[in-house]
Amino acid sequence: QPVRVVYRDRSEFFKSTCRSAIDAATLQGFDVTAIEFNPDGEEMPGVPNSQNVEFLEGLADQLCSADEGPNTNNAAVIACVQSGDSDVMLARMRLNGCRPTLAWFTTATWGWATDNADTIPFFLGGGQWHENFAYSDKYFENGTAVLEYGKEKFGYMGSYDHIVSYAMPMLIVELITSYFEVVDSPNITDALVNRYHEIRRSLMKIDNVDTIFGPVSFNEYQRNDGRAAAGMQWVQKGNATAFQLGCISPLDQADVPIVIPSPSSLPCPPGSHLDQKLVEGDPAILADKCTLCPAGTFA
Repeated sequence: QPVRVVYRDRSEFFKSTCRSAIDAATLQGFDVTAIEFNPDGEEMPGVPNSQNVEFLEGLADQLCSADEGPNTNNAAVIACVQSGDSDVMLARMRLNGCRPTLAWFTTATWGWATDNADTIPFFLGGGQWHENFAYSDKYFENGTAVLEYGKEKFGYMGSYDHIVSYAMPMLIVELITSYFEVVDSPNITDALVNRYHEIRRSLMKIDNVDTIFGPVSFNEYQRNDGRAAAGMQWVQKGNATAFQLGCISPLDQADVPIVIPSPSSLPCPPGSHLDQKLVEGDPAILADKCTLCPAGTFA
């Protein structure tokens, strides 16, 4: 199974996210192709690569070339890119006849997805939080309740940033409280003035503390690895016809099963055939591309 990963190199977020995918796929023995590019570079003098359609189409050709043929261009595609990059690359991939096994795009959980509802069926993405998360604390039953309170209090609906902004001070309060609980009559002023760094170091030893954002635990790089990121996929829930952003991870919070491989990459069943018009013209690159055979014919 080929895995092809394209990412911007000017952003630590884009770079580290896709490099982790590259490392994981390589470790699992997949055939990995890493495609790094500088969006601010100028392959064409005076035109940033991020605005150079020909340059971006060249990157898409590395993800999936027209030369590979309709039955072999079904790589797993992972892209850490911006919205404009996505538009150009996906248009080129359709033209090349691509039928990816999966498509994980950073843009799949952004406003870009809402603006491209005809494109995003079965796309995968990631984030920090999903509305299906059931993590709670002593004040709120879940993160959605935090957002609803914020809307009532401030007049607008926040995002996951609001939930994090609430969860982290609450976490610090709990940890500072626990630090002083080991002493019957703690001298809090003395500790905060004279042993501040000791307290700070104790906070670095957080290990699976429950918060409304989920378990919090810091690894050796001081990154929170208490739970998996919010894995998401655009799927049809229940009997709904419209695609919705379902939660696929962490597993104990998921509300939909992951759909892999994509319908587009699967062989057509007897009585149907691969419709090249759908392959090149259907905005939903991961959706089914099979059409029933004409009457009197069979495939």
